Amino acid sequence: MKQDDKIREILSLSKVKAGENLKYRIMQQIETESVFSAKKLKSRNVMPLIGNSFLIIGLMYALVVLVVIGVFITGGIESLTSLAFLAPVIMISMVCSMFLMISVYDDKRRFKQSERSR
Repeated sequence: MKQDDKIREILSLSKVKAGENLKYRIMQQIETESVFSAKKLKSRNVMPLIGNSFLIIGLMYALVVLVVIGVFITGGIESLTSLAFLAPVIMISMVCSMFLMISVYDDKRRFKQSERSR
């Protein structure tokens, strides 16, 4: 027991104590990092919204191009002005637009819920 007390005493005397300036700088650094990490989280949450939008719009245009190629091959240039061409293009555009609208609404709703939970 006496040896443990001596060791503790020796260690407590040899400890270097942090000054008030060092404590202040460390706390300032922690606060600064927390502010920057919060900004990074907000920017990360916006990116899936933009990525989803580009994905849906890209898929819509790819489908329209496939329809254009198919109609052009089967009917020629004159068939690109017919109702047989316009109906599928309008339908593809409407379905993709509705899906985009629902996706954006859902992403915004999830973002608001995650903000409230923090």
